[in-house]
Amino acid sequence: MFNSFSLACQNFRTDCLGAIVANERELTIGVLGGVVGALVPIIGAAFWVGTLSNNVDVLKENVKTLESRLEAVSRGVKGEKGDPGVPGSQGPQGIQGLKGETGIQGPQGSQGQKGDPGPQGPQGIQGQKGDPGVAEFPPGLVVSSLQECRELKGGWSAFDAAGGRFIVGAGAHPPNPGVSKPYAAFTTEGAQPSTGFEKSTGGKEKHSLSEAQLPRHSHKVYRHAGGETQEGNPGVGWVPGAGSADSKTFVKDNWQTGIVGNNEAFDTIPPYIALYYCKKT
Repeated sequence: MFNSFSLACQNFRTDCLGAIVANERELTIGVLGGVVGALVPIIGAAFWVGTLSNNVDVLKENVKTLESRLEAVSRGVKGEKGDPGVPGSQGPQGIQGLKGETGIQGPQGSQGQKGDPGPQGPQGIQGQKGDPGVAEFPPGLVVSSLQECRELKGGWSAFDAAGGRFIVGAGAHPPNPGVSKPYAAFTTEGAQPSTGFEKSTGGKEKHSLSEAQLPRHSHKVYRHAGGETQEGNPGVGWVPGAGSADSKTFVKDNWQTGIVGNNEAFDTIPPYIALYYCKKT
């Protein structure tokens, strides 16, 4: 039967492939059915006798082999690979999948070039005025102030030793014009200065000149007719009294200048401005 189908389909391999497969399948099933029908009595006898157990296992293996062959026959002979078909149109885009987990951070890249400066932004609003701070001053610092020392914050007291006095620079320094010696720095009123230094306090507001303090000078007196006069030179006790224009008039040599002055003291204070001197406690 198989050969007849094969001869009939020699020129129609592709169309008759199904018929060949069906023919072989019927043949195989028929053989398998006959074999199984023939083996049933034997298996039954072996079951009762217990001598055909091995044959049953062999029979099972044969059945599996026949089933494998039957499956191969049903699949048929593999044909030649056909030409690829025309690509179909692209289908619609699928839905986006779930976001994957964040990967491991890579190494830091190199720094890029500096960009051009941007335009200046608008000026911000002015902030609130802060509280005035308190400056730190070392103890013993003396300052001048328009306010009384008790009105200053931070611990200040009046520097009484400077009351009514001018301040003069103290300590050793290069000679300045008009300065004979350096002044000792103030410690206490009346403190004795170091050798070569002037006292740290001194001077007075008023002073009366003594005769020795007057500048050296002279007075030239011409005796005129204010006293006893006589024409010609009478002799001892008489001197010319009319000056160079009158050589004949002589006067007695007892003429004196008048006395003036009241020995009053005068101010020695230069123009000044008075300020409070305060000492840091």
